[in-house]
Amino acid sequence: MKTQFKFLNKLVIERVFRVDECIDLEAPDYQQQACGTETAGVISVFWSNGMGASPQEAFVIKNTRGSKGEDSYTEEDGFGLNATEFTGADEEWAYRSLNVKDNGPFVKAINARRTWHQVFVTSKKVDGGYLAWYRENVNTKGSLVVPESTKERQTWSWKARASHDGTPPLAFIAPASIFIDE
Repeated sequence: MKTQFKFLNKLVIERVFRVDECIDLEAPDYQQQACGTETAGVISVFWSNGMGASPQEAFVIKNTRGSKGEDSYTEEDGFGLNATEFTGADEEWAYRSLNVKDNGPFVKAINARRTWHQVFVTSKKVDGGYLAWYRENVNTKGSLVVPESTKERQTWSWKARASHDGTPPLAFIAPASIFIDE
C-alpha cells in the first residue's frame, strides 16, 4: 500500500511504501511555531460525569495552580525482531486549589467517584479564551495539605490520573467567562 507524506514532497520523493496496516500514517506535518509562546500552568479545572447527566454533575475550580508532567509509557516484550512494543501510557495532572474549610464535602464527593471527564485550562490566551486540554476517564483525588510554615497557605492538593493509548488530550479554546474571573 502506498501512502503520501507531505514532507517527502519537499525532498522530491513522491511516494513511500507502508507495510503496517494497523497504523494511520496520514498525519499532517508537525506545525512549527513562528513566534510567541504557549504559556503553561493549570489555572482552572472543570470536570463532569457527562454533560447530559441528571442530576448535572459539572464543577469548575477557578484560580488553581498546577502542571502536567511527561507521560509514563508502558512497553512489553516485543515479538519477532522488535525488542519492545508500546502498549499504552499513564498521565498525571497535579494542581492545588484554595478555600479548604468550605470544601471538605465537595472533595469527599469527588473522591468517591471512579472517573470523570476533565478539562485543564492553561494560562495561554487564544481568541478570547484560554488553551485547554480535555481528557476522558480521569481518576481524580483531592487531599488536604497543611504546610509547617505559618507563611504558607492550606490547600487542596489534586492528582488527576488517566491511562490512554498514546493519544494526547484534546486541545480546544475554553471561553474565558467560564473559567476566569476577569
